[in-house]
Amino acid sequence: MIVKYALGLCILGTCLLNIDAWLFDVNSGDSKCTSAGGNCKTSGCSGSWKTGLCSGAANRRCCVENSGNDGKCTSAGGSCKTSGCSGSWQSGLCSGPVNRKCCVGDDSQCTNAGGKCQTTSCDGSLRTGLCSGQTSRRCCIKSSGNGNKLSHSQAASMLSQAGISTSSSGRCSNRNVRTCTSLEQIRRATITGTINELKKPSRCPVIVTGGTEIGHAGGTYSHWNGYKIDLGLNSCLDKYIKKNFPFHRMRGRYPVYKAPSGNEYCLEGNHWDNTYY
Repeated sequence: MIVKYALGLCILGTCLLNIDAWLFDVNSGDSKCTSAGGNCKTSGCSGSWKTGLCSGAANRRCCVENSGNDGKCTSAGGSCKTSGCSGSWQSGLCSGPVNRKCCVGDDSQCTNAGGKCQTTSCDGSLRTGLCSGQTSRRCCIKSSGNGNKLSHSQAASMLSQAGISTSSSGRCSNRNVRTCTSLEQIRRATITGTINELKKPSRCPVIVTGGTEIGHAGGTYSHWNGYKIDLGLNSCLDKYIKKNFPFHRMRGRYPVYKAPSGNEYCLEGNHWDNTYY
C-alpha cells in the first residue's frame, strides 16, 4: 500500500514537472512572434498571420498588425528604435520587443544638412528621408540667398567656437587671391555641416585649408558659390569619414564618401574636398 502511494506521488510529481515545463515552453516560444512585432492569437487579427512563431496549440498563430503599435509613435512625431536616439525616448508607443521605444525629435540628419523638419510650405528645397515621424515631415533647406551666406569673419567665428582653425599658404583671407583661404560668401549650411556632421561627432582636429577663394573648379556646387570647403588630412579625420560614411563613387581617380544627409566627402590627394548641399 505504501509502495503504491509513493509510486502515485512519483507519477504525479513527474506529471506536474512535465506540465510546468510545457507551460514554460509555451511562454518562451512566443518570443519569436514578439520579436517580429506581433502577438500570438487564435483569432481576431486585423493584420497578417505568420505561422511557426507561436508555441502551444496548432491554431495559435502570430498576428502582425499592418502598422503594429508603431502608428502611435509615428503620430507622436517619432520613429521606433532600439538605440541611437538623439531626441527623447517615449515608451509604450512601439510594438515588438520591450527594448523598442519611440524616439521623438531625432531630426539630426536634417539639422546637419542645414535644414529644419516641417510639414508647412518651404521657401527653399524639400528633402525626404531626413526627418523622424510622419511622412509629411520633410527637411526644408532654405534657398541660398544672401540670408544664408556668411562673411569671412562670421564663418571664421563659428568655426573657431567649434574648435576649427583655418590655414592658408599666403596667410590671408582675400577671396580674389588664390593663395588665401577665404570664407567670404560661404553658405551657412557648409559651415554648420562641417561643425555638426564632422567636428562634433568625430572630435578630431579639423583645419580648413580652402574656402571660397579663386583657383578652384567652377560649377553650381562649387567653392566660389559656397558649397565646398577643403580640410587638411589627419589620421583621426580620415578614419572617421571612411568608417562612418559609405563609399559612394569615384570622382576621376578620387574616392567620394557620402553621408546619410547627402553631403559628400572626396579624398583629393592631400586634402578632403567636402560638398554640403
